[in-house]
Amino acid sequence: MADDPPALEQHHCDVGANFVTIDRLKQTCTSNSKPSSRWCAIQNILFVLSAMYCMIHELVRVIGREKVLRKFNK
Repeated sequence: MADDPPALEQHHCDVGANFVTIDRLKQTCTSNSKPSSRWCAIQNILFVLSAMYCMIHELVRVIGREKVLRKFNK
């Protein structure tokens, strides 16, 4: 059995000069740690900003630029 290839977890791939073990990648991708609250807050803010942009863009497209400016500049 000495000629058998090593287990999958022991293989590594060459990424430039760095060697990354598959076991390490599996550990990173399947870790049970929760994302930090700061990361979640940033993601929520980005989602809200992009949703607001899309809604305003569609509002301007449907109603027209002049009417939207009149509505918000009163």
